[in-house]
Amino acid sequence: MRMILACLYAGAALLYLFPLQLRAVWLKKHGRTEECRRITDKWVPVWMGTILRIGGVRVEVSGLENLPDSPAVFVCNHQSMIDIPVLLTALGRPRALMAKAVLSRIPLLRGWMRLFDCIFVQRSDPKEARRSYEEGVRLVKAGGDLIVFPEGTRSRDGEIQEFKAGSFRIASTNGVPIVPLLIDGSRYTLEENGCWICPGKVSLRVFAPIDTAQMSREELKALPERIRAQLTAALKEIRTAQ
Repeated sequence: MRMILACLYAGAALLYLFPLQLRAVWLKKHGRTEECRRITDKWVPVWMGTILRIGGVRVEVSGLENLPDSPAVFVCNHQSMIDIPVLLTALGRPRALMAKAVLSRIPLLRGWMRLFDCIFVQRSDPKEARRSYEEGVRLVKAGGDLIVFPEGTRSRDGEIQEFKAGSFRIASTNGVPIVPLLIDGSRYTLEENGCWICPGKVSLRVFAPIDTAQMSREELKALPERIRAQLTAALKEIRTAQ
């Protein structure tokens, strides 16, 4: 029932907010990006947050004091599609996502995601994957933030899989910090229930930024595994304490 209500609300909200979306598109097209961002910063969390509340999903966040004021690349493990509304509501404001290309096929959703500079990735096509990487480099160079799931897909068992290096190169190319994020519990609110949303708690932890500007080539090469090990150890600690 919750899943049906969430889907009905999502569709109705997209239609209701469509005039506002058109306004934001016009503002962005005419270079009034700050006004456009005020619209997305207000309404995207409202929309996504209501979906979480309808589903009975409670989000507990820690480490918000670690959010940097400067541009950064956020790297996060990926357990569920619920991770996306969690990240868009829990970090103070929506930040651009490196998202699967399938989301670009949902017209009104695609429009909102483009307004806050999300990048759609077709990982099965090397040429398109390279284009997405270059787009990410340009976005961060221009002063934007980017959230990436470096596992490349959702974890089937909730354990953190190997991290791919592309997102780390986006940060190091621009000399911006990487902010590790850890999500836990989200798979129990969706994937573990046959993709039917159900009540539950999702925890999100923000770790201290890691400066990439002065790293050696060897340090940069080791960085994906270093952060994966950091998040894996923190995840084990959380589960042991439960």
